Amino acid sequence: MNIKIAQLAKKPFAVKASTKNLKKTYQFQLDMAKLNDITDQEPEKVDRKKLSDEELKALDKREQERAVKSFQAMIDIQDKVENYLVDVLKLDENQIDDLEELEQDDVFGISQYVAMRITGMTDAEIEAANTTKEEVGLPAQESK
Repeated sequence: MNIKIAQLAKKPFAVKASTKNLKKTYQFQLDMAKLNDITDQEPEKVDRKKLSDEELKALDKREQERAVKSFQAMIDIQDKVENYLVDVLKLDENQIDDLEELEQDDVFGISQYVAMRITGMTDAEIEAANTTKEEVGLPAQESK
């Protein structure tokens, strides 16, 4: 199949709809879901005034550990998104540089678009899905 990503190349990328790429796509989606679980954790809701010094120290340590995990998850997400696109689209060094210069939302949108195409969706189906998301108040991704 041909996948057009205007930000990375003038010509469409020839991507095989192979079992190998489908497995990579499912693994990518699973990794994103796991990492999103880490970054979506809510901080503990406690009345700090009612805690002893020892309890405050323990709470601060847990909050710091949660922050470190969250930042590491964000780095991991970026790396996984970039690696997925490099691998599936077979990007060359110039295209990798171009990818890294894009804004985060654009890179995520491209990865979602590529994943949807590899899992069998057409551009028309992707556009319809994005339109439906907008109608229910969810952010839609542009198809590139």
